[in-house]
Amino acid sequence: MLTAQPQNLWQQTQHQQTQKRDNSQQMIASQPKSREGPISQLQEYIQSDRSFKVSSKRPVLKWDFDTRMANAVTLEFRATVSFLIEGVPHHTSGSWQSSKKAAQRDAAERTMGLLVGHWGSYSAHTDSKSVAASLQCASEPLPSERLWAFCAAQMGNCSGEPLQWRTHRSGDGWQAIVDLNLFGGVVHTLQGDVCNNVSAAREDTARRALWYLRCPGFEGAFEASEEAVGAETLALPPDNDWRRDGVEQDVTNERKQRIAEQKTLIMRVQNRLQRLYSKQLPQNTSVWEWSFEYSACTDVAVPLCRARVRVAAIDKEFLGDWCRGQKAAQLDTCGHVAEFLDTEELRQEQGSKL
Repeated sequence: MLTAQPQNLWQQTQHQQTQKRDNSQQMIASQPKSREGPISQLQEYIQSDRSFKVSSKRPVLKWDFDTRMANAVTLEFRATVSFLIEGVPHHTSGSWQSSKKAAQRDAAERTMGLLVGHWGSYSAHTDSKSVAASLQCASEPLPSERLWAFCAAQMGNCSGEPLQWRTHRSGDGWQAIVDLNLFGGVVHTLQGDVCNNVSAAREDTARRALWYLRCPGFEGAFEASEEAVGAETLALPPDNDWRRDGVEQDVTNERKQRIAEQKTLIMRVQNRLQRLYSKQLPQNTSVWEWSFEYSACTDVAVPLCRARVRVAAIDKEFLGDWCRGQKAAQLDTCGHVAEFLDTEELRQEQGSKL
């Protein structure tokens, strides 16, 4: 099947992730000023792409988070941001940080560095085009052979292979995934369509990658579809397909992470409130006040409970859902406060550019 866009293009590296196609000169000219925060810069940069109409129901940037235990008591976060450029879905990850907000900023900074830095100058780079021209003179090289030589010209001084292939069963057919080593060690992961055999799947993915990289001779091989862009949900690819460093798949470890996150949630939210509103509180005054409501049913070991917290500095109350036990109820309400703070911090960051 020749789809309207390369399926599931992902970009990953420990330090910088994303890919960019060839309208970079126009987008760089409209990039936001440096006084804006990195998240706002990235959002404005993506919005400057006018290739397709953006649905008002879909956010410009979609955020997801991974967690891991740095040690016995320290929980770390890594942000993944998803977006569309020229109709192609991109997923990029940052590095591990001590908070979700720090992880968001880190991922945004690294994504902007790659978009504006590496991909911004990519269209003016001539080495890869010379390689492509020489290959066109050769005796009918396969797309996978062209891709290898094309990527070799983009590696810079980085050691290792220009690309690595992976294949897996998908229904009655096969799919190929290629990890491209570009720009001195920035790994980009791309996947093709389902094909009848391994060889066909590899060549299909190679053609899509060459189209995406604007290799001469492949510029018109595919075309992004407005219908496909409108239906795109920016769902993350499976961990088995997108091999980011540190992705944990062990069930026991995930359970430990959830427990650790719950243990530190109340403390982390309280610290955020104090950092934001401490100047608005009288000395020796708590940043929040808790109260609890219990169900009338008494014939259970752990009764239902609902937690309410009042944040005096902003004159606002948060009420959680009914949960089994006081601790669970408090954690649920804490989650509502955390969501409010995420929204407020993002609004403040976006408002700083006005």
